[in-house]
Amino acid sequence: MNHNNQLHQSTYGRELATDQNVEGVRPLGLLKDLERLQNYKALLAPLRFGGGIKGKITDSWSNYLPVITTPIGSEGMYYESSYDECTYTDINENAMYFNEKLCQKTEQNTENQQKIRKIYDMYSDENCDIDQMQNIINQAKFGGIGNNISIDDIVNSCEQIYNDQQLFERSVQNGIDTIYKRMSFLRNDIIFQKKVNEYNVNLEQRRQNNHLYNITWSETLKSLIVLLVAGLYQIYINSYGEQFSGKCPENIEACYFKNSYKKSKSYFIESAKNINANLLSFPVYNELDSTLSIDVAVILGKDSQDIQNLKGPVFIHTSGTHGVEGYVGAGIQLAFLEKIKQKKINIPKNVNIVLIHALNPFGFNFDRRFNENNVDLNRNFLKSQEQFDQLRLNEEQGAKYYKQFNQFFNSREAWVFPFSEIKFLFKAIKHLIFYKISDVKKALVTGQYNYEDGIYFGGFQQQNSTKIMIELLSEKLNLKNYEEPVVHIDVHSGLGEAGKDTFMYQFYQHEAIKSIFEQKPDEIFEYNTKNTELGRDYFLDTSSQAQFLNETQQNSDNTKTDVGQGYEEVRGSMDELFQLAGIKKGIQMTQEFGTMPNIYVLKSLIQENDSWFYGNQQQKIQGGVQLKSAFFIDSLEFKQNVLDRGLIAIQQVLQGLQNQKILEKIPDRTPYYN
Repeated sequence: MNHNNQLHQSTYGRELATDQNVEGVRPLGLLKDLERLQNYKALLAPLRFGGGIKGKITDSWSNYLPVITTPIGSEGMYYESSYDECTYTDINENAMYFNEKLCQKTEQNTENQQKIRKIYDMYSDENCDIDQMQNIINQAKFGGIGNNISIDDIVNSCEQIYNDQQLFERSVQNGIDTIYKRMSFLRNDIIFQKKVNEYNVNLEQRRQNNHLYNITWSETLKSLIVLLVAGLYQIYINSYGEQFSGKCPENIEACYFKNSYKKSKSYFIESAKNINANLLSFPVYNELDSTLSIDVAVILGKDSQDIQNLKGPVFIHTSGTHGVEGYVGAGIQLAFLEKIKQKKINIPKNVNIVLIHALNPFGFNFDRRFNENNVDLNRNFLKSQEQFDQLRLNEEQGAKYYKQFNQFFNSREAWVFPFSEIKFLFKAIKHLIFYKISDVKKALVTGQYNYEDGIYFGGFQQQNSTKIMIELLSEKLNLKNYEEPVVHIDVHSGLGEAGKDTFMYQFYQHEAIKSIFEQKPDEIFEYNTKNTELGRDYFLDTSSQAQFLNETQQNSDNTKTDVGQGYEEVRGSMDELFQLAGIKKGIQMTQEFGTMPNIYVLKSLIQENDSWFYGNQQQKIQGGVQLKSAFFIDSLEFKQNVLDRGLIAIQQVLQGLQNQKILEKIPDRTPYYN
């Protein structure tokens, strides 16, 4: 540590408490500008009293400073992310086992464990229990080092933060995580409004049952105000607890959702080996990380000799086509592999199962929706290089709807809080005055092939991941001209009501898909949801509906949704994969899980992309955190919904591949690509 560095002391009050005789300490008054604050390395806040949110700490995190403080300072100031260090063995044990395990950790003689025990002894007279130990574990998610007891601890923490670049960057990211995922206005406002709406149902009956309310109502206006404030506060606290209750190991469902690509990849490979699946790995080369890969687990049917000689129907399940959306799809895959190991899901003996983990590992790893070349893979499955060239050279075709919104979708400058948020809101209001929401959505999701630094960029040529996917199906699995039916589910997130799923597909597959999801799942499958009906409704692609339906038939079949609106002219989507791979018979569908409101998702996409291209390292991290929050809700309710409905969908597809009547409905290759 450089001994020429200085400790700057900022004091409260009008009087500037100074001690000019202390070497290396420079007393300051109130900092007059943010630029000066941003030049510091860390905030020291040795708090001995106080509670709740500490403004000095949030101000530091907002300006990318890690914080060194006491347990009092860090209390309530960490982000309760999933505790991902549990193994599958751990998952199957009961809560008492975890209680013992966590307590035993504190009895080891390492310096770190002694410190944890010291903290525990200071703040608890109770016997060791899991809730208190979990609070200690969660301190690892604090934006700095928040468990300092003595002056020596603080000095040592300063030295660690100063010398350890990885610790510094992780602390900065944890601080940003806490602000955006615990304190975000948009996020908490949505939760608050939802809870208010829930309480409005049977409101009079609720009032009659609330004796405290009846007593207070008869008192003074002042009492009424007190009740109102307390009630709103309680609603907020309740909703807050529900939103951030998805922790592992308390909730088994949370353990399947890993908090990083690399943890998810590691568990995927380990789980596939546990059931003796065939494993394939395809490196995806890029300049930032050489360890990224698309990993594939193949579970052979009883009649298949090997992966090159498959016999029987084939089911394919993909995650992470849109990078950061991989948290959702990969969670389903990990749960599915574990259910197979536990024999809690029925696997037909004649069906071959192909699980593809992280089609876009770069986006998954760096919390981006797009790949290493900023390409949206779900716009990259074009048939030929000539088609790419034609779209690139002709902006009227390549960005047909997109170009008039180009400046809105891509500000092309660093995202600076709060100015960029304000600018975004003004732009959004301006565009919504002159355009319908459906027009904006259509322009966005149709994509573009002209602005390589813009969102929803389809690319100038096929990407490595696209080529790998085509090669995997056509050559590695030898499915080109395959005679048996192939069913593919590609999992996405972002559109629709939080935790609810919608199936999107081309209409010629409708009868087969409808028949699959009308089946009741096998009773062997254990699920939590009360509603086993998969898909609220079905999406009919209007670019092809005219060939098969008139408007009356379309409406009567209820196959058009708000989620699917705007996709009529999308090019290069995964829907063309089977044609590119030469698969003769099969159905493809997207399972889309809703997360946040559309405006929040759009703002997050714009912020992350601008930060990636034009921001500094901290802004890039912040953009990734924001984007992840838009496509993956870290709550128990959301995770349970995703697992229940994701696993039920798989179960119903596997059942359908044994049903001869359903097999007969599975169409030959896309009729308009003969």
